[in-house]
Amino acid sequence: MTDSIKKTARGSLGEAGCLWRVWGVKGMGDKKGENEDAVLLAVAGRIDLSNAHFFGEKLRAYYEEGIKDITLDFSRVTGIDSSGLGKLLLFQKRLKERGGKLRIINVTSSYIRKMFKMIHLYKVIDIENIEAEIFEENI
Repeated sequence: MTDSIKKTARGSLGEAGCLWRVWGVKGMGDKKGENEDAVLLAVAGRIDLSNAHFFGEKLRAYYEEGIKDITLDFSRVTGIDSSGLGKLLLFQKRLKERGGKLRIINVTSSYIRKMFKMIHLYKVIDIENIEAEIFEENI
């Protein structure tokens, strides 16, 4: 990260106010016992033009460490714009090329859920419970 990132007790706070907190650790294995590198990252606030580069730097740092699977906890994300969506798509592509994936869980903002559905982001990125909701809405 750059010098403009302040360390806090809760994680890293970007200049524009987007907060990240690492909940997981490297070496999280799956049920088969394979030792895949994975991380769970909690994000808070808005992901927009003013801070998407910080978000991208954080994802790139994990990617460069060899992390293959990144799970983003969106329970405290209040908004995301096209620059934030671009970072999500970029890192999904990079992780997929490495045999990994990007996953989004706990999307609590109804605005973000509606946007993810509208742009069919769930077809590219694994987003917890979105497809089930779409199925239920169409019944």
